[in-house]
Amino acid sequence: MPVTAAPQPVGDVDYAEEGRRLLEAVNLGQQGAPARYSPCDPVWRHPGTGATLYVGGANAASNRELLRSFQITRIVNCQDSDGRNYFEDDSELRYLKFSIGLWRQNRATVL
Repeated sequence: MPVTAAPQPVGDVDYAEEGRRLLEAVNLGQQGAPARYSPCDPVWRHPGTGATLYVGGANAASNRELLRSFQITRIVNCQDSDGRNYFEDDSELRYLKFSIGLWRQNRATVL
C-alpha cells in the first residue's frame, strides 16, 4: 500500500516548491522535456477582436522570441514572490503580478 503524506494546513503550503515537484514528476523541470508539451497554449480567443488568452509557464515567459511569435504583450505572473518578470524593462510588455498562492490564504480569511 502506498504511503501518502498527511495533508498540510492551508498556510503551510509552499506553492512554488509544489510546482517544481510537479514539473519534475512529469519530466518538465528539465531542459530535455518531451516535445509533446507545449510551452504556451491558447485557451480563449475574443470573437470580435481576435485577442487571445494563452497559458504558459516560466519557460515561455522567459523566452522573448516566443512571446513575440505569439504576439503576447500582456503577462499575468501568477508565481509567488520568487517569480520573476523577465522583461520588465521592455516597453512592449506589461506585467500584472498576481500571486496565486495568496488566493487561498485570502479566501480563507474572507470565508
